Amino acid sequence: MNGMLIIRNGAPFYEGASVPIPKDKACIIGRSSEEWEPYLAFQSAYISRKHFEVTYESNAFFITDLFSKHGTKVNGEELQPGTPRLLKEQDVITLANEEAALVFRNDDMDATLDLGPLLKQINKPFYTLDPILQKVKIKEETYILSDKEYACLAYLLEYNNQFVSKEALKKSVWPERVESNGEILVAAEELNALIYRVRKKIGTYLEIEVIRGKGYWLHFNENGRE
Repeated sequence: MNGMLIIRNGAPFYEGASVPIPKDKACIIGRSSEEWEPYLAFQSAYISRKHFEVTYESNAFFITDLFSKHGTKVNGEELQPGTPRLLKEQDVITLANEEAALVFRNDDMDATLDLGPLLKQINKPFYTLDPILQKVKIKEETYILSDKEYACLAYLLEYNNQFVSKEALKKSVWPERVESNGEILVAAEELNALIYRVRKKIGTYLEIEVIRGKGYWLHFNENGRE
């Protein structure tokens, strides 16, 4: 039996992204920090650094909430922290009041089962995101980005042709730096440097317009920049 998690929602992943579950170690899902990187990392500040884990034993997969602050649910039922629960085909897992949602899959089911759009990688009109390898493909061009560069560009692409404030972008890219009072500990110079690096990497088809003192506006240029 091979298991995987299919992303329904949760930045920085696109809907339909699939993540294999290792059998030889606990698969911990949560939020990354400077000291910690889970197997699968979401960006929301409401998701705990070690939110839940999936383990494999006795030819089955089990999910355990790791005493997360905002809880884990399977098919709408709250998990008791520290108590393993058997995962079944197409169980829906939600974190922190649906800040992220995943679907459990295994390969023992009939291959002719109609799984709908959950197993399809979603190709946006002009780009494709690969959250595992942190790659962005735009037409025939592929860009490999760092962790923060990918988080930044993925968020801007999600809101392409819309204004994105500096505060919203910082919260999305650096969720580990959001204080309990809502303050985001990211200097303007750090954000500016990140935007500069992303703009240098994204090639001819994307343009990031800087709205001075307020935020950013990402545009797609069908014909590429001259």
